[in-house]
Amino acid sequence: MKKWLLVLGMITCVFGASLQVEAAEASSAGPIITEEQALAGGDQLVESIAMICAQNMQSQYASDSTIAAALDSWTTALEDMGSYVKILDHSAEISDTGAVVNVKVEGTKGNAMVKIVLDDTLAISSITTTPISPIGGIVKDAAVIILLILGVVFIVLVIVGFAKSRSGFIPKIKAAFTDQTVGNRQVDNADAQAVRKEEYSDDLELVAVIAAAVAAAAGASSTDGFVVRSIRKRRTF
Repeated sequence: MKKWLLVLGMITCVFGASLQVEAAEASSAGPIITEEQALAGGDQLVESIAMICAQNMQSQYASDSTIAAALDSWTTALEDMGSYVKILDHSAEISDTGAVVNVKVEGTKGNAMVKIVLDDTLAISSITTTPISPIGGIVKDAAVIILLILGVVFIVLVIVGFAKSRSGFIPKIKAAFTDQTVGNRQVDNADAQAVRKEEYSDDLELVAVIAAAVAAAAGASSTDGFVVRSIRKRRTF
């Protein structure tokens, strides 16, 4: 237990007194801490927090509000990320007013991001652990897909609206088909009338032939004495 108390104390000093001395010796125009120092110290601090929580030693740091809050945040995040596995990635943002170190960790159930904030004296302001939900990425992808679909629908509606306008191509196509249909109907009517006239002419010729045959059979010299009123066709099988 004393070993880990000492380890955490040493690590916090990395962000404290020792770096303050280095910052004082550095040029006033330079950063208050180098990126390598910030990343190394952040990784060590995360490893120590994971070990302390694994050993259930949180009560030893109840007097330090900053460290106690960091341990509580880590413990809460364990419900979503599971047991700590390893560090996946890290990054640091350094300015004249302090630094922010982000350490991405892997758990047995999911990943989490540990954010370490340092003030301008390199003292630890806060340490928070936030689980990274995979749903966030899914929702983001779904939102992009929905936006694309809405964009396509909007474009299609614009094209359809333009096509249905007076200057669009749909009324022109409809008018062309209407004119063609009317022309076809007129041609069909003319053809039907011609067929009926031809059939009527054939019937008159047939009547004249029959009348002449009947007159010849009766010994008459002309067809004036009778009238053919109807003609019936007889089917022979």
